[in-house]
Parts: sequence; structure tokens; C-alpha cells
Amino acid sequence: MKAEKFWEVWKNLDFSNQNLRKIIWVLLVLLLLNYVLIFKLATREEKVLVIPGAAGRMKITPGELPEITVKSFALHLCNLFASFHPGNYDQRMNELMEYVDPRFYPELRKEQLRSARTVKRTSFSQSFVTDSIKTRKSGNSYVVNLYGTIVKIIGDKQISTEGRVYEMRLTKTYATDERPLGLTLTYLRKVGEDSE
Repeated sequence: MKAEKFWEVWKNLDFSNQNLRKIIWVLLVLLLLNYVLIFKLATREEKVLVIPGAAGRMKITPGELPEITVKSFALHLCNLFASFHPGNYDQRMNELMEYVDPRFYPELRKEQLRSARTVKRTSFSQSFVTDSIKTRKSGNSYVVNLYGTIVKIIGDKQISTEGRVYEMRLTKTYATDERPLGLTLTYLRKVGEDSE
């Protein structure tokens, strides 16, 4: 009778051990899977883009540009174009020209060269302070209107302050290391006085 009891307990223990072995194998597989997933997350490369003129951190989805990104980039380009003094005029315009579409380049370059002589000869400076920015998407382009005030200075004397609106079109092209957003400036013009 004791032998029968022994074998009965032995069968129950053997069955329990088989179940425990199965559970241990399942746990080992889950542990290995967890390790692989954590390793992939830890070693995943993430591109960090520094956007000229960006106000802060933002998330960029492939193929899409958040409105704040477009606004920040447009503000940067407008500041390069509309805020200068004789000492930094050439540097600012050269930086602006890096973002200009090749079809718009000759027109803008001609205007800049003409203005450069006046800026240096008369010690002309100006500063554009943006009040608001409006964007709208048009196909693969963004039309951006920048509303603000422009202050004009000759030498040390302020000669005028007026409302100003600049309109620009930023066209989405391909992204490069130099142009991580893939935006090119296809036009930039003064619209008129701010009526808002």
C-alpha cells in the first residue's frame, strides 16, 4: 500500500514537473524576446535635425512638415532678408541664397547686388519685427505671409517705422544634409503695408 501511494505521488510529481518545464521554456522564450526588443530600441538610430530659426523641439514625420516648422523656417529666411546692417549684409544674403530655388536665384541676386551698394554707401540698416505669421499649403508648396513692423535706420538715426507684409513661397523638394527640410524659396516679395 505504501508502494502504491509512492507511485501515485510520483506520477503526480512527474506531471507537475512536466508542466513546470513547459512554463519555464515559455518564460525563457518571452525573456529572450524581451531582450531582443529592448536591444533594438536601445540601438535604434534617430535623426536629430537642427532647423534654422526653429523655436524649439518638434517632431517631424517623413513626408510631412508641421506648421510650426514651416513658420519657423519662413521667419528665419525673412529675418535674413529683411533685417541687416552694412557689416552683415553680404553674409546674411549669402546664407539666404543657399535656400533659393535656381529659377528665382538670378532675380533675387540682382536685387541684392543693387541693394548692397546702397546699404554700404549710406550705412543703411533695417530691422523687421514679426507680429504674426500665416501659412497655407498649396500643392507641394507653402505660401507664408509674415506681418510685422520694419524699422529703417541710416547711420545712427531712425528714419521710419512702418507696417510691412512679406509673402514667400516655400516649395517642398528633396531633403539633403544641407537642407534637411527639403524646402526651397521660390519667391519672396513685399506685399504692402500691414492693414491688420
